[in-house]
Amino acid sequence: ELHNEEMAFLVDSVTAELQRLTVPPVNTIHPILHLHRDTKGRLESMRMDSSAISESFIHFQLPRLPEGLTPEAILKEVQDVLN
Repeated sequence: ELHNEEMAFLVDSVTAELQRLTVPPVNTIHPILHLHRDTKGRLESMRMDSSAISESFIHFQLPRLPEGLTPEAILKEVQDVLN
């Protein structure tokens, strides 16, 4: 699962990396959340208005991992794509 500021091609970029790692997503859930946070980043409310910040939540359901590929390795590769 990922939680990130909304960016163009976020789902496509992560999906392409997962496919490169031979674990194409079986299912993807990707709502855009409209949030209000306080100055420390804590969630205050979820509502759509002109002052809301759009954040992306992505859940990828993956198939069984091939032998030798760990969740930690996937995480590192996906983080490299996002940075």
